[in-house]
Amino acid sequence: MEINFKNLLKDLFPSITESTQEEIKKAIAQFGLNPQLLYQSINKNVIYQGDIITEIQFVTLIRSNLYRKKTLKGMLISNTCDYENRDTILIAPVYSFKHIKRKYKGASFIDSLKKNLIYDKFYLPGYIPNNDAVVDFSGINSVKKDFLVSSINNKEIDRITSFSQIGFYYFITKLTVYFLRRESNEIIREKHNVIN
Repeated sequence: MEINFKNLLKDLFPSITESTQEEIKKAIAQFGLNPQLLYQSINKNVIYQGDIITEIQFVTLIRSNLYRKKTLKGMLISNTCDYENRDTILIAPVYSFKHIKRKYKGASFIDSLKKNLIYDKFYLPGYIPNNDAVVDFSGINSVKKDFLVSSINNKEIDRITSFSQIGFYYFITKLTVYFLRRESNEIIREKHNVIN
């Protein structure tokens, strides 16, 4: 059976329109109102996509041979089955909301952040009691799974928070908007004929 590439793209990404993108952002803003709905008790035997762990080192390449290293909490971005079956997984840095508030001044930015309208930041109210966090999707690092598994088994790294099913949908929606949002109309890519 021959696959039509254009139709395949339409089936895979039916919601990637500007109007739907705005509606998703509005829906995301409604999710974060009740932290009690977002989290669940941690299953000690399994680590899930979206789980937050204690401090791990994040590295950013500044320029050739110059790196910035930060030790921060992390969130598992890789799918749960990838965590179980792949050698390398993705972790995003998690900052305290207080840190982000000091770094990014301005009431409108903070208001948009708390409504989860900032694409690359994921605001999590009360991820632990009386503490808010911000996940920075733009700072994702890869980590060898063996290191993470052994660190968790040896209690060098601990899991802090796990999403409930509602919280997981919240997370997946936010991740989808960040990674699969439509590009600006100002971006012009070279056109090629698509083979049907």
